[in-house]
Amino acid sequence: MRPPRSLWCALLTCAAAAAAAAPASARAEAPFTPFDLAAKTLQVGDDLGDVEIVASQVALIAGAPQVIPGCALTVSGGALTGECPFLWAMENPAAVDLQLVGPDGAEALRLVPGWRNGPGPAKLDTTAREVVLPPGFSADGVTYLSYSGATPVAWRDAELVAGRLQLDDATFRQAVALAGRYTVFARQDERVIAFQVLPVAPPPPNHTATTAAAVSSGGKTVEVATSDPSDPDNRGKWTVTVPQDFACPPPKLPHEDMIVVCVDATSDTLRYRMLPEGTRLTKPNRYFYIQVLHFVDRRVDVSLGGQIGTYVPGNRGELRVRSTGARGGGVGGAQGVTAPDLTLSTQTLAPRQPGYAPLTVKLSNLAGEEVGSPLLVEFWIDETYSGAFRMGVAGVFLGGVDQTYSKVTAPNSSQAEIAASSKNPVDVDLVVGYAPYLDAGGRSAAGCDSAPFCFSPYFGLGLVSASSDGTAQFFKSVHLGVEWELTPSFSIAVTGNLRRVERLAAGYHVGQPIDGAVPTEDRYVFGLGVVINLSPSFLKIGAAGSAALLQ
Repeated sequence: MRPPRSLWCALLTCAAAAAAAAPASARAEAPFTPFDLAAKTLQVGDDLGDVEIVASQVALIAGAPQVIPGCALTVSGGALTGECPFLWAMENPAAVDLQLVGPDGAEALRLVPGWRNGPGPAKLDTTAREVVLPPGFSADGVTYLSYSGATPVAWRDAELVAGRLQLDDATFRQAVALAGRYTVFARQDERVIAFQVLPVAPPPPNHTATTAAAVSSGGKTVEVATSDPSDPDNRGKWTVTVPQDFACPPPKLPHEDMIVVCVDATSDTLRYRMLPEGTRLTKPNRYFYIQVLHFVDRRVDVSLGGQIGTYVPGNRGELRVRSTGARGGGVGGAQGVTAPDLTLSTQTLAPRQPGYAPLTVKLSNLAGEEVGSPLLVEFWIDETYSGAFRMGVAGVFLGGVDQTYSKVTAPNSSQAEIAASSKNPVDVDLVVGYAPYLDAGGRSAAGCDSAPFCFSPYFGLGLVSASSDGTAQFFKSVHLGVEWELTPSFSIAVTGNLRRVERLAAGYHVGQPIDGAVPTEDRYVFGLGVVINLSPSFLKIGAAGSAALLQ
């Protein structure tokens, strides 16, 4: 664990006090520079001999050594090396007294600065995020302390380009926050020189009207007008001309069926619009496209919560987002101002799984300070289903109705003949069915997209039917048709069915004389049916799970 900054201050302050109290002859002295810290190697000479650190490396504080965590150093061949975040990421390089504890005892070492201060301060260009050394100064190399957040990480060697040192984002923000207490070190021949870094504010805007329309580095120059000439820096009063090629959404998106969020960050109050409208409640498997319009002196941070991933069923719909056409044109108002260049920041975000997915857009200035309030757009990714199993009761009509036969003898006749019983108007089957949903992306748990016209194909299998003699018969019918879902758990299907029914054997007909039993056989005939379906929620969950098998 890295020691906190408070420990740094205590160690260095108390080390100085200990240095004054302890005799100088008891400690070997070694000059060092941040270039040595970057290399994680200090030349200490031959005074110490070979000392291998086993337990710890400690600082001498007020005469009482205090252990510094995470250090395991070795002195060998006149060089001090090893692991020690406290030493190699020293935030404020200064004289420090160390005690090296090895298997054969303890050795004292005093580190003394081996550099001198430069002829003047360096400047921190907040626009380019670069450290600019004084004019006319040439250096063979430079080293700087890098940060992660406000925590020092390590000293790093770098090269100067035209007298400038490029900083990473985290180090730049910390250099600005230190407000002149940040230092870089340059090597010139055999000398190491320290330069205090002072932030330089960007030049104030020139409040004169401009009609330039040329593209510059980092953005496009545009004309703005203000409704408050007494305070031309108030961006909330600006009217901005948006160039046609900055329109949102762009003519071509990276993926189909995307959710597009267009953010206007030209003022310090962020505004947005969403395409398609009303997609805060949305389906899975859709990418997000975020486009932020802002000036180049503002930085944008976009983050989307939720769990990244796709969701079964994975049906994709057609592209629904359409460009709204060209935007831009003239601006009203007589008072023009010169604004920073206008630019776009875009980000494509992966689909999220069902659940809460908040989108956050933050705006900051070049110093890393937040501007205005963050924009929060809440999304709820709904569960979807590829279909649902149904449990229903089917009424079968027309040719699919069962027919029974008997042998009867007419009055005054001795010959038996075949007679048919009167047909039921409708037969009833208990049917299990499946309805695949055709909604783009699957059907939402909240209902179908085209309600109340929620039509789907329907396939059913007759499980049980009651025969004419009162017995139960199984798997007598197959149904295929169209269902209308009135509610997520209730639907009606109209089907054509192929049903197994009882008929006279071939060559026999009603009224035919017969001796013995009436010959019948099972045949498959076509009929019509109406199925009343129920679909409890657990059947839908099963449908979602089975979608992987259906694709």
